[in-house]
Amino acid sequence: MAAQQALPLISPYAADFYTLLHPPTGGTGMWAALLVNSAAAKRRCRLPNCGDADQMGLSENQTMQLTMNEPEYGPVFAVLTPQANTTVEPEMQLLLPGTVLTARSKSPASDARQRLLDYFDTLAETIARFDTAPIRACGFACTGSNYLVGREREELCFTALSAAGKFPVISATQSIRQALQVLGAKRLAMVSPYPAWLSNAAHAYWIEAGYSITATTSLPADLLDTRNIYKLNTARVTDLLADLPTDDCDVVLLSGTGMPTLSAIVGSAVKVPVLSSNLCLAWAMQAAVKPSLASRAALLDFLTGDAAWRKRLASRQAQP
Repeated sequence: MAAQQALPLISPYAADFYTLLHPPTGGTGMWAALLVNSAAAKRRCRLPNCGDADQMGLSENQTMQLTMNEPEYGPVFAVLTPQANTTVEPEMQLLLPGTVLTARSKSPASDARQRLLDYFDTLAETIARFDTAPIRACGFACTGSNYLVGREREELCFTALSAAGKFPVISATQSIRQALQVLGAKRLAMVSPYPAWLSNAAHAYWIEAGYSITATTSLPADLLDTRNIYKLNTARVTDLLADLPTDDCDVVLLSGTGMPTLSAIVGSAVKVPVLSSNLCLAWAMQAAVKPSLASRAALLDFLTGDAAWRKRLASRQAQP
């Protein structure tokens, strides 16, 4: 029998699921079949219904118990962000209450596709960097990685990560799907700030998930690499949104955690709900901790009205 491949020197938590994220040499097909076909795996890897927050998060009693031991500045939300992303941290500080911790997903690859796959393959190691922080929920703020690996592998991975970490671990794309289900939306008009190959993967992801794409507007020609999304500002995002036909859609999706979206959402005159990757992820993380926030009414309050993040954004914009 061949010797088992040695695991890298990472924490016991990360090592526990290293084989899940790095399938054995027999191939991902064999690995997935073994995982899914076992009764134990089915129990561990069942993704909660995206619209059922009671299954996603903690019970009210657990929430009350944890509140007694909160850190000084409130509940801890952990966010994983691509290494060069300049948008996730400031937007999450506005969107989330309490304490926001971030860890950088890293890759030495020069190829954009490989970087996104590396971020996904090292999720466990990245989460392990939070050590013993009293995390209430953790979010992976990178839509591109999940577009590439597909929904089936995404769901298996994040279910396992949640089980290993003893707190919900949620991806941006799972969060968007949860919001779409709560809103009853099936037709998406999409701002896709990606190169063509990643935009195609995004379309395939949403179509496979049962949604239709009614219209898409993409990056200007001067923004070709995935990292160039970080060059976008509110004015350019507002222009992209203005160019997007929205007559036949149920929602507008501003995909991509590196695209600054909050000011564009606040200033939008679009008549249907406008979702963004960061907005959905922040809402889903809070709903995982406090299930009452997962309702349609709570989501609509978070998207519009007097949501606390809008006040924080206005205060930040008012600073000299």
